[in-house]
Amino acid sequence: MKKRNKILIIIGIIFILILGGAFGAYKYINRIKNVKLQGSDEELKISQETQEKSKKENIENILLLGVDKEENATDTIMVLSLDKDDNTAKLTSIMRDTYVNQGDGKVNKINYAYHYGGVEGTVSTLNELFNLDIKKYALIDFDGLVEIIDYLGGINLNITEQERQLCGASKAGNVVLSGKEALAFSRIRKIDSDFVRTARQREVMFAILKKCKDIPLTSYPSIIADLSSKVQTNLSTMEMLSMAKYLLTLNTNNLEDFRIPIDGTTKDNASGIYYLYWDKEANTKALHEFIYGK
Repeated sequence: MKKRNKILIIIGIIFILILGGAFGAYKYINRIKNVKLQGSDEELKISQETQEKSKKENIENILLLGVDKEENATDTIMVLSLDKDDNTAKLTSIMRDTYVNQGDGKVNKINYAYHYGGVEGTVSTLNELFNLDIKKYALIDFDGLVEIIDYLGGINLNITEQERQLCGASKAGNVVLSGKEALAFSRIRKIDSDFVRTARQREVMFAILKKCKDIPLTSYPSIIADLSSKVQTNLSTMEMLSMAKYLLTLNTNNLEDFRIPIDGTTKDNASGIYYLYWDKEANTKALHEFIYGK
C-alpha cells in the first residue's frame, strides 16, 4: 500500500485528538509534539491584508500536512478554514504536483517546499503564493495508522459500480467501506483523473470526521494514547480544546471542500516530468472566494 494513500486518515486523527481533549484526555493530548514555527510574520510571508480580513470575518486557516519520510516531502497539503461566524469548516487540498517557481532553482513542485524548508518553508510558500495568513499547522506521521478506519467500524460512502469493482466493496450505492476498501477507493484514477481522485480523498476524510463524532467517550483515552505521538503541531492545548468545542457543535452539513488548482486554469506539461502548471491569479481569487466569500 502506498504511503501517500494513508493521508486519508489525517483529518480523522486530528479530530480524534482534538475532540478527545474535550473529554478529559489531557495527559494524552499533552504527549503531542509541540513545535513552534521559526521566523517572523515577514519571513513566513504572512499577508497582513488577509490577516486583517480573517480577524474581521472570524476565520482561522490551519495547515494540515502528511509527510512521506522516505522522500522527505509532503504527500498531502491541505488548508482547513474554520469560519466561526457561519459555523462552517472548509477544506482545501493543494495538489502535490502544483508547479512552483521561487526563483532559487530548488522548489519545482509544491510538495518539495517541505523537503527544502520544513514546515516553515511550506507555510511561507503557501502564504506567498495565495496571499494567506497561515500561522498554525498540524503535521502527521501516518505510518501504521491505516487501521483507524477499521477502528471506527468503517466509513459510509456512496459509490458507483465502477468504483465498487476497483475498491473491492460488496455492492454499489450507499455502503460501509472497510479501511482497505476506503483506501482503494481513494486511489482510483483509471476511470477518470487525478483531479477526481483528490475529490475522493476529501470525501473519505469528511466520512472519517463524521464517524469520529460517534466514537464512545470511553474509547478516547486509548486511541489518543496510540495516536498522539504521531502528530506535531504548534496548536496549544487550549487552542485544541477551543477547536474541539467548535467542532462538537458543527453540523456535518456545514463541511465544504475545494481543490487547487481549479478546473480550466492548468496547462499541459511538456518537460518530461509531470508538473501541474496553473494560473496564479485565477486560483488565488478562487481560493479567497471559497474561504471568505465573494
